[in-house]
Amino acid sequence: MTGGSFAINPSINKVSYDPVQSFKPVMLTGVSYFAFVVSAKVRANTLQEFIAAAKARPGEFNYASIGNGSVQHLTMEVFKREAGINLTHIPYKTSGTAITDLAGGVVDAMIVSPPQVVELEKAGRLRILALLAPTREEPIPNVPSVVELGFPGAVVMGWSAMLVPASTPSEIVQKLSKDMNAVRELPEMQKAMRERRGSSDLGGGSPERLANLIHSDLKRWKTVVTEGNIKAD
Repeated sequence: MTGGSFAINPSINKVSYDPVQSFKPVMLTGVSYFAFVVSAKVRANTLQEFIAAAKARPGEFNYASIGNGSVQHLTMEVFKREAGINLTHIPYKTSGTAITDLAGGVVDAMIVSPPQVVELEKAGRLRILALLAPTREEPIPNVPSVVELGFPGAVVMGWSAMLVPASTPSEIVQKLSKDMNAVRELPEMQKAMRERRGSSDLGGGSPERLANLIHSDLKRWKTVVTEGNIKAD
């Protein structure tokens, strides 16, 4: 079992495997999307207002992540390029500490998973300005997606998946995929996954779907890391 960092690590760290040749994809087991969030102290009620403020004061706004080379770091780098803004990166060691400082106004912005901050937004301690997804999603249906705001290139999908060693016979890969998809279709599983992920896309599909996603992400993150000269902690 692995996640989206599987497609980031080869561009950031020395790995002892080939992400394509060493494994066979089985199934995408889950999908989630990130949100662009700002502290309540930031004078911006919409994403457009934040972008305008950041362009007027380049480099003055900062953002937190859970470390150099993390998916939150690279996702914000994607958004910065799409929006044409310059923000200062402040890496943290843990998500909890970063979110606490965001809610306290120590840092200005962050890329987070929506369920992590919904209650903080309700308490008025931060604002969720956009979802980095193709469409609006639960649990924040009133928050616009970056696509409807004019930034389709800022869509970033978090994911989890099952892989097996490359030596696994194809018939076993196909049976695993078929059986896992069958379990995924059970009503109770659909309900549990939707409540946990807050996304209309619950994963599933063929091994080819996962293979295409891995290829796409490997290429995307390599470009982001290279162009941004990003190094791991």
